[in-house]
Amino acid sequence: MISLNKYLKKIIIGSANFNTVYNKKKISRKEISKIFRSLNKYSINKIDTSNGYNNYELLLNYDLSKFYIFNKIKKKNIKEIKKNIIKIKKKCLEQIFLSHDISDFNNDKNNFFKNELKIKNFGYSIYDFSDLSKKKINKETHIQLPYNILMVPDYKSLSYLKKNKCKIIARSVFMRGYLYKDINLIIKKFKFLKAIRNDLIKICNVTKLKLAEISFLYALIQKNVDYVILGIESDKELNYNLKLINKKNINNIKSIKNLIQKITKYTKKNAKNLDMRKV
Repeated sequence: MISLNKYLKKIIIGSANFNTVYNKKKISRKEISKIFRSLNKYSINKIDTSNGYNNYELLLNYDLSKFYIFNKIKKKNIKEIKKNIIKIKKKCLEQIFLSHDISDFNNDKNNFFKNELKIKNFGYSIYDFSDLSKKKINKETHIQLPYNILMVPDYKSLSYLKKNKCKIIARSVFMRGYLYKDINLIIKKFKFLKAIRNDLIKICNVTKLKLAEISFLYALIQKNVDYVILGIESDKELNYNLKLINKKNINNIKSIKNLIQKITKYTKKNAKNLDMRKV
């Protein structure tokens, strides 16, 4: 029997376009209020943000008492964001910090994160596992990385992290919106995918879903994935994506497991052509 609630608990809402233009889209404050009402309705209590999104003050307008805030810190003058980070900590259930480089947390003399916030563990936001080669991995470290049907991380590396009780956060499940496009347009952007065009069409026909929807659900049902960041452009889109999480769709995704593995095996050989830094 499939428990749908366990999948809802894995969802983190991406807030990159909350009152800020991201991928040419910006969500208004009125729409954000609707989104928060839907999050409460579905008991979704995780939000991904960053000092680079410039939406700390916006988030502070909402009741965060039951929310976990995943906060990516980019190199910037810590003094400029200290006050809002402290305010978020006081309002939310817990604040988890991630960065591309651990030095980002130590670039002020007073060691704000460790001494004032008492943060014992930090996570990393990476593009691939080579980014982890020189980083210190502790137990329960959060690792955020791209994870979609064209970019499934190396299984051995994931297994190593899970053995160390790391928490895996899947992001870019829609590949910044590319997976919503027509398959021919996707191939026009990534020409090497022409060789698996029929396979991509087949998984859509079998599941009666778009590639983006397959990608989201596929990441969501993986046992080695703890959380999935869901990027949205409206409350309507949020509710649509949540309704995709049903027994029929999940069973259909499981039924094409071998075909998806065939696709990802091919794309791994051409990983350099799918660098998210260049998408």
